[in-house]
This record gives sequence, structure tokens and C-alpha cells, in this order.
Amino acid sequence: MQQEKRSILVVDRSASTVFYTATLLRKLNYGVRTAASAEEALNSIAGSAPALVVTDAVLPGMSGADMLARIKQNASLSFIPVIVQTASTDPAIKKACTRAGCCGYFIKPADPDELFWAIQSATETTPRKHIRISVALTARIGEGGNA
Repeated sequence: MQQEKRSILVVDRSASTVFYTATLLRKLNYGVRTAASAEEALNSIAGSAPALVVTDAVLPGMSGADMLARIKQNASLSFIPVIVQTASTDPAIKKACTRAGCCGYFIKPADPDELFWAIQSATETTPRKHIRISVALTARIGEGGNA
């Protein structure tokens, strides 16, 4: 019997960050949904609650901290764990996110092992201790037709 993949919502205005985080999570056998803004994320969550949200703190329109606060204030959504990752080193942002109830806070780019551990701790009753991510890279050496 195939285990159903847990769904994680990745919220970030940066397409490259969404791609990186989503790729990592898919390699770790999670289902991934994405949103580019807090408003889009809240609409997605209202339709189907994910097992976890990974969001940037700085989003267009509503901030990640404000979105987190809205999730935690809604009785039907407050069970959803939220991890914040941001490029900002402003301690006020970290304080706001922590006060709003985030279960993890990382400076981008988050270390994959640390992010995975935070996700596991938030979503699994028995977190996996060891995980191997299959990575294959294609390398071309040389120029043009000589590669």
C-alpha cells in the first residue's frame, strides 16, 4: 500500500526560492503546492489545509508574519505548523514571527538538513532520522562542439 504524500505549501515571491524549496521537498517525498503571496496562500489553505506551510517573511501585500498570525488566529487552521525562511536578518521580523507562532525560523538559504528536521519535527509523530536525497548532475566540460 502506497503512503499518501503529506502536502506542504511553499509561499515565496521569488520563483527561484520556490523552485529550490519545492524540489528539495519533492525529493523528500512530500507533495508540494506553491503560492507567490500571502493572499494566494490563504485562499489555497481555505480550499485544502496542507500539513505544513513554509513561507518567506517578506511577501508582497501582507507579510509572512501577518499571514502566520491569521492562520494561528483561525480556529479551523491554527493546527497548521508554519516555518518561516527569510533573507532578512532583522531581529524584529524574527520576533514577530516567533510571537505569531512559527515552529521554525531560518535565514535563506536554509540548510537542507535543518529544514528537513524542522519539517519532520512539525509533521511526523516519529521523525525520520536519516534521509538520503538522490542527486544527479550533468556536467559538460569543454566548449561548443568539443564538449
